[in-house]
Amino acid sequence: MDPHPPTPRDAPRAASPAPTREIDVAVVGMTCASCVRHVESALAAVPGVADAAVNLATERARVRFDPARADVAQLRDAVARAGYALEFPAPAAPDAPDDPRDAERQRELTALRRKAVVSLAIGAAMMALMYLPRGARRSSRPPSWSPRRSSRCGPAAASTAPRGRPRATAPPT
Repeated sequence: MDPHPPTPRDAPRAASPAPTREIDVAVVGMTCASCVRHVESALAAVPGVADAAVNLATERARVRFDPARADVAQLRDAVARAGYALEFPAPAAPDAPDDPRDAERQRELTALRRKAVVSLAIGAAMMALMYLPRGARRSSRPPSWSPRRSSRCGPAAASTAPRGRPRATAPPT
């Protein structure tokens, strides 16, 4: 009897591993890490799927599966039952853009870049106005909204003005 158990190196090797296919598809409808777990578990539950990795930031899933046991329709149905959708890339035409989602992201980035430049220019102009001397910003006339002096201003007016809540007095008997 051998005192050492057999190691995986000593075990007989399989004739050939099952051929696997790896696909990279877009996943629509994910918003959080919980969504990623739902999609991964839905894909892993399909018989024949060896590995499923979903990335929330890129909204893509990489699935490695045995084409003899699973097909793309089964993967799509499993993800649809979980409440999401898989988008498979269409065959590219020579003059078509690579991916419509990439084109949409590029338009969004261009709009954000434009907004950032406009905001920066307006902010810089406002900061420059803030550092001008006081006389350069104001005209010689006081603005129309400035308060006017009244006869009730000053220390004398403050002593005659009632302060706080009026005191309750007893009614005359």
